[in-house]
Amino acid sequence: MPLLRLLILAFKHLRFLRVSLILTPLSDIYADSLKAKIMTDTANTLEPFIKRRERNLMYFREHFQDIYALFKDYQMKDAQLNILTETDEVNLLQDGRHVYPEGAKNYAEKEVESFREVYQEGKTIYSFVPPFGGDYEFPRFGQIAVNELLNKSPVNKSNFRYYRLQNFYPLIVFLGCGLGYHIEKMVREHKVQNMIILEPNLDRFAASLYSVDWAEICQDYKSKNGRMLHFILGAEESDYLLWAVTWNRLVELSPHFPVMTLFYNHQGRDLFDKVSEKVNKDLLVFLMSWGHYDDEIRQLNNALHNYHMGVKELPLAMPEPSQTPVFIVGAGPSLDDRVDYIREVRDRVIMISCGTALKTLAAYGVKPDIHVELESDLLAYIAVSRAADESYYRDIKLVGPSHISPLIFKLFGDGRMYYKNESATALLFGQQSGHIIKNGTPTCTNLGVALAVSMGFKNLFLFGLDFGFRDIEHHHAKGSIYYEKLLKLEHEENELIEVETVDGSKAWSTPNYFTSKRKVENMLQQNEADELLKVYNCSDVANIEGAQWLKEDTFIELVESLDSSKDADMGYMFDPKAVSCDLSKADEKLKYIEANLKALNSDVSKLFDADLETLEDLSILCSRINWYLEDILKPRTPDFYFLVRGTIRHFLCAGFAHAFALEDPQACANYIQEWKKSFRDFYQRLPAHFSSVVFKEFDVDQDPWVKQSIFEREDGINPFFNTPIEDLQLQI
Repeated sequence: MPLLRLLILAFKHLRFLRVSLILTPLSDIYADSLKAKIMTDTANTLEPFIKRRERNLMYFREHFQDIYALFKDYQMKDAQLNILTETDEVNLLQDGRHVYPEGAKNYAEKEVESFREVYQEGKTIYSFVPPFGGDYEFPRFGQIAVNELLNKSPVNKSNFRYYRLQNFYPLIVFLGCGLGYHIEKMVREHKVQNMIILEPNLDRFAASLYSVDWAEICQDYKSKNGRMLHFILGAEESDYLLWAVTWNRLVELSPHFPVMTLFYNHQGRDLFDKVSEKVNKDLLVFLMSWGHYDDEIRQLNNALHNYHMGVKELPLAMPEPSQTPVFIVGAGPSLDDRVDYIREVRDRVIMISCGTALKTLAAYGVKPDIHVELESDLLAYIAVSRAADESYYRDIKLVGPSHISPLIFKLFGDGRMYYKNESATALLFGQQSGHIIKNGTPTCTNLGVALAVSMGFKNLFLFGLDFGFRDIEHHHAKGSIYYEKLLKLEHEENELIEVETVDGSKAWSTPNYFTSKRKVENMLQQNEADELLKVYNCSDVANIEGAQWLKEDTFIELVESLDSSKDADMGYMFDPKAVSCDLSKADEKLKYIEANLKALNSDVSKLFDADLETLEDLSILCSRINWYLEDILKPRTPDFYFLVRGTIRHFLCAGFAHAFALEDPQACANYIQEWKKSFRDFYQRLPAHFSSVVFKEFDVDQDPWVKQSIFEREDGINPFFNTPIEDLQLQI
């Protein structure tokens, strides 16, 4: 039985734009010479395999230079390719065993057939529930446009039956490449419009160069034509890391992700099941991170007011890590049981109150050192202004993104602004000297943790970060605006998510709280290599992966054992000599955005010149728009990209999801045309709307946008400014 054996080759740690090569360095496999040793009985047996590899390498050299650089001299470390001449089969030997029991070709035949049985034309895909008419309820420019489109769709909450597979696959994630025969068969026999190919084992991909014709498989995949192919090769075989690299690619493929994404688990590996399950678990995180033009333009308006007011910027991280204990305080129900213990060590720590926690702390007579606010909406100002008497705020330092309401900065004695990484303002205005904070969303508690980590504090204690509640009637600490029902908090039972608690029991969480919890956990996972960073969970509801839970008063002894440089740390963060935003540069950016909005309108019109007759046409157009957004607009103008990305995704999802949910062909065709018209019309009107908001005199007292919530019309004023407080009730 002839045998083709490829031996060991060392490889470097590489990452590339088009192909993700995330490799684990292995110091014991480096070799001085790179040679392939071939063991065979006849040259004729090997010749087609060798030529196939050469063709593949030539193709990759031209189209995927990163793959070519890695594999042109690569030799397998632990695997051997077996050519079975008697049965015209190929197999892979690993750890002395054949990977494919009956041969790779035969295995691929059966596996593809099984996949096809499950996912064939007419089958229902249960992915996520799309927005419907009325869901975009705010009377703002962008939301009105999307909502008007959805109101024209025949699909609504009562008749929605998810999505039907057509005679093509919009997006398949191949979890496992192996020898590649299953991928080759899928591409040859079925229309696979977009593909992600994940293979952590480099030996297997190296072997596939001999077995399948990648040049033929890949030849029709050009993103600008609406067909995308992306390789993720060599990532460590960890479900978290594989999820991370897959997730980072998927989030750039809206609306195909999440509407019509299929996972093909080659050989049914448990590892790959965990990856796909983790993607599904964090779907809410993705959907809640899109943003919207209405949010961005309101945030930009707030930021421009803050720049004109001269609000100073938060400095970059401290020169040296600080051991000062930092208490990050949220308004979760368990805070009630911890406040008395907090008082015992209050003077030794820097206390950061997060959003609604300020009112609870004020009710208990505790004053934080720093308060953080995240939300740009006027409701955040109304809530924080009701926390206590005006004198309470004078000694508290405020930290918030540049785009929060200027009224909040005026409320506190001193404040510093940072730039939220996930916003357009960070790239537009924060690149010079501003402090850009990552992972500080979606709630103020995320900001509190992210602020402490980004500044260089190494001992974090989390209080009231419950991310859920054991009792649906007791969801916040006493004294909070939610507890007193100044703001209504209504949860439908079918929206609640079950979470594991610190003591191993179960509790309830909302989509927003759950997203917040997952973002904290993901951030801690990203920083796990930092051995100095210690995070302690002093909250008593949801378990937080990566944070050690401390019962009741057990944190006190630990806090007292830590060195504290509180005064020096606060002095650094709130140095009176801090700078503010350069207004002349800000004005240049506004003109730059205006010019790009006009160019975007032109580009969108050109993309829509394509014919739209079928769902496949729609899918291709959505891919082309997404390609333009991610591969053209983002690299060319990343600051502008974040301003418009959210609304583009909302329009793409509204069109794509509803079209695939419509079973009547004529109704589907009609809706696609309505979507096309709505999309083009919105971007024709967008430049004028933008200019009307940002080119004006920035006077906090005169600008109606400062005194309105997203719930109000753009020419309206919030009732807070003309309604007695005792009659005021807000709803979120």
